[in-house]
Amino acid sequence: MKLHPMTWTLVAVAALLGGFVYFSEVRNADQPEASETQAASLFGFEEKQVQRFRVQTRLHNLLFERDSTGKWQMREPDQTPASDASVAYLLNLLATQERDRVLTINRANQKDYGLDQPIATIFVTLDNGQAHKLVIGGYDFNRSNLYALADPATGNPSELQVVTVSPDFDSAVNRSIPEWKQSSPSPTPSPTDPPTESPSPATSPTASPSPTTSPTRSPAASPMASPSPTSSPSPTASPTRSPDRSPAPTASPSPTATP
Repeated sequence: MKLHPMTWTLVAVAALLGGFVYFSEVRNADQPEASETQAASLFGFEEKQVQRFRVQTRLHNLLFERDSTGKWQMREPDQTPASDASVAYLLNLLATQERDRVLTINRANQKDYGLDQPIATIFVTLDNGQAHKLVIGGYDFNRSNLYALADPATGNPSELQVVTVSPDFDSAVNRSIPEWKQSSPSPTPSPTDPPTESPSPATSPTASPSPTTSPTRSPAASPMASPSPTSSPSPTASPTRSPDRSPAPTASPSPTATP
């Protein structure tokens, strides 16, 4: 049985269409996987690559930079060594954060995500000169994530790509200025410094009065003191009465008259 030429034409067209649909579906199936792999990391850099970063919050504008030895220094608002713990905590979040969700919103609705008045804006410069920007907005409905813009497009695009990031960013950026600074070590007492001692008994308010203020007289001034062995008894202290104080003689009785 012979087929009509038109039938062969239709079979050929159907085969071509089937092949086109097959290859299109396979290519489209591969594209989301590649997109998800690329979006797994927020920026794709390592913590050690960061050379400089700025944190702008509603209260502070801080700038940090590595010095020639690799130590972090605060450049603004003060020139002082930075807290290694505070800096490392923020940079670790930036380097390890993954994009949990990606939302496409209208620019006019960014207020609903807290992006019109962000919690903080972070500017990062890597050692190769590459720059990144993270704008941290408000919390989602159950406060389990924060909305953010990672490397937002310049200009005023009509749509924004919003990602969700960890709420740990809130505590990482909202610190007081002293918390960003390296804490000063406690001063070590110098060996030449006099030790701190309790008041001596001589200066204590409960110290006993000195002998010069004692109400008890000294033996030399006591009226009850025994006489010195070398002193002779006073004449007035002799038990013998003086002659002028001897008793008057008793008059003898007169003789009785003879009758």
